[in-house]
Amino acid sequence: MIGLYIGLIGFSKDHTSYYLKKFPQWGSVNVHGYKVQQLGMPGLGVTLNATDLRDSILAGTWNYSRQHVPEPVAEYLDTWIPRNVEFIDGLRDQRDFAAQYKIEHQYAGNKPYRPIMTTTDSVFIQSSHVLLGKRKLNPGKGLWALPGGFAHDDEVLADSSLRESHEETRIKLPRSMLDLSFRFKHVFSDPNRSDDRGRIITHAYLYLLNDNTSLPLVEANDDFEEVKWVPLGLLQAHELYSDHFWIIHKMINLIPCD
Repeated sequence: MIGLYIGLIGFSKDHTSYYLKKFPQWGSVNVHGYKVQQLGMPGLGVTLNATDLRDSILAGTWNYSRQHVPEPVAEYLDTWIPRNVEFIDGLRDQRDFAAQYKIEHQYAGNKPYRPIMTTTDSVFIQSSHVLLGKRKLNPGKGLWALPGGFAHDDEVLADSSLRESHEETRIKLPRSMLDLSFRFKHVFSDPNRSDDRGRIITHAYLYLLNDNTSLPLVEANDDFEEVKWVPLGLLQAHELYSDHFWIIHKMINLIPCD
């Protein structure tokens, strides 16, 4: 009987390939980069990678890049690109937003290190529901997210958590009740968790609300175009912004059990 081995195969180019190691149950099988010939320079090759291929699609230069990829890949993308114009436009908008954001928030003095930003995210859970909002702006436009945002330089993080929650969801509960509902916080600091604006460390706050009462009324405001209580069993990772799906699961798993 021939043994079966399942592995996640990919080219570990640099730090952007971190996701290849995110599935330890399968293991990671590293392969060499796919070499292509540079035009007019026989004998010299360049390594094809997903980053450059994605950038060519966003830049509208796919027709040039097409000749450098294996024919099955080229044929697939020839069909996929025209069918996903709206999706590609969204990726391009998010890329341009991040580039402009970095220009507007660049660290003065050209220091050899980049700034690390601090945010808070609030996980409100009641009756097996979690409070989420749909983002109306980039980054993550159209995705569902936890209430949260950047901490102000004149506030403690606990105040940042409650301020952002109220600004974005108008949750109809007094501060005293929210303080009593707070259970614990957890820091999420993986260097790869951030978006294209830069490295962001978030402090997630867990609030367990009273299951014996109706779900609190909420109203979309600020960065959210819609807010709602979502059953935990219906959460879909691809519908949530950044790592918020995993934040919710981690926070639930950290709840002490009797």
